[in-house]
Amino acid sequence: MEEYNINTKIDEITPPVIKGGSIMRFIKALANILFNTINDWRIFSVNTRRALSYNCQIPQIQRLLNDYFDNDLRRIKVYDGTKRIPLIVYRNNENRGIIVPFVILHHVSDYIVNPFVIDVSNVSLSDEQINQIEKLINTYKLCGKQYVIKTNNNG
Repeated sequence: MEEYNINTKIDEITPPVIKGGSIMRFIKALANILFNTINDWRIFSVNTRRALSYNCQIPQIQRLLNDYFDNDLRRIKVYDGTKRIPLIVYRNNENRGIIVPFVILHHVSDYIVNPFVIDVSNVSLSDEQINQIEKLINTYKLCGKQYVIKTNNNG
């Protein structure tokens, strides 16, 4: 994008009578303030339009993450999480099922349902980029939704 210099444009359109002096410096200062405000508004507008083009659905979150972090190869995958069903053991007198001689107890967090999993194991991302992913997901996810980011480190 070509850099736009407001001061040269002011010099081009200003009559020679008022070129130079404090009036010209005052006009340039006002024009710079106005120009910076317009640029800030344009940046805000582009960011807002980009934010509104995504929603909290899983395909949209996948598109969002690939647009920001892996635009060329699009290797970031987002899919529904799995739910582990705990092993249920019945007593002898209930006659409802098979009695298992041993029970493997899992951690309590293994039974928590993860509504979606973000798989970035095929993409090399820094810790800072993982934190940026978490911030983006927290912006777009529905209230109360849980997620897991699957990287090479945590398999």
